[in-house]
Amino acid sequence: MQIQAIFIHGLGNTSDWWSPFLPSIEELGITPRFPDLPTIGPSLPDDWLKAVQNTVDSHDGPTVLIGHSLGASTAVLGACTRKVGNIFLLALPVYSPGIIPSAPTHAALSQSEGAAVARFVIKAQRRIEKVPCPAYFFIGEHDEIISSEYADSIIDNLHIIKNADHDLASSADSVSAVGETVAAACSELLGPPSN
Repeated sequence: MQIQAIFIHGLGNTSDWWSPFLPSIEELGITPRFPDLPTIGPSLPDDWLKAVQNTVDSHDGPTVLIGHSLGASTAVLGACTRKVGNIFLLALPVYSPGIIPSAPTHAALSQSEGAAVARFVIKAQRRIEKVPCPAYFFIGEHDEIISSEYADSIIDNLHIIKNADHDLASSADSVSAVGETVAAACSELLGPPSN
């Protein structure tokens, strides 16, 4: 039985964002999926969720979701709508009550697309506690978008990566921590080898 791992990039990125993680991923013996999700569109980010749901549905074995930023929000909602073994959330957008996230300027979203992204992020944040599978959270100590202090106050199982910012792929410590955590969780999913 092979584990499928779906790596969900963040807004304004592509599947290439996961390149630093590839060496540790290749050692896991999993089937990795790196969908390139649409950057701009009228139904963004709901299209992301549909693409992830379709990828989960296309595999018979266990699936894990690994998402960064808006991809992490997508993983939360994917885990609430499909059966997955674990989710790994890198720089999951979480905001203090009453704070409406602004659309990232690098993504060049229209006002309506930015509002759709904000609603999606808030919807995912409200469902974190409803995720029915183990969830692992990673955030950079110096994340310029999300407060690590606030995240630490509302999220269990949070790994705060020292000297890292929102772009966790640029931190060797985060690449190592994520790789080790994914490897251990996938080993648990597969269970002991059968004789």
